[in-house]
Amino acid sequence: MVSGAVLLGGGLLVLAGAWSLGKALTPLPVPKLDASLRTRGPYRFMGHPMDTGGILAAWGCALLGRSWPGTLWAVVVFAFFDRKAAVEERLLLQTYPSYGSYCLAVAKFFPYLY
Repeated sequence: MVSGAVLLGGGLLVLAGAWSLGKALTPLPVPKLDASLRTRGPYRFMGHPMDTGGILAAWGCALLGRSWPGTLWAVVVFAFFDRKAAVEERLLLQTYPSYGSYCLAVAKFFPYLY
């Protein structure tokens, strides 16, 4: 039951982040030149809601399967999104001067945790 809720919550967070980005959505960590910094929707609480959703979905699957390989995969997914976010943050800081203060106001992935 918990696993399903974590998995579903992760999926919904990915969709909410994509919806908030709209036409600024890109599969790469490079911001589109004609886009603006998003600070509404899930971006009010975290800098990378779609990545957070992917992390939660991986943990939901690991909990659902109750296996060490699933847990290991969830750790790998977290590490991947953490590194991807670091690259993206450097590029966002170059593109949007206000991004530095935004990062101080919101969590990277999990509000009040990380």
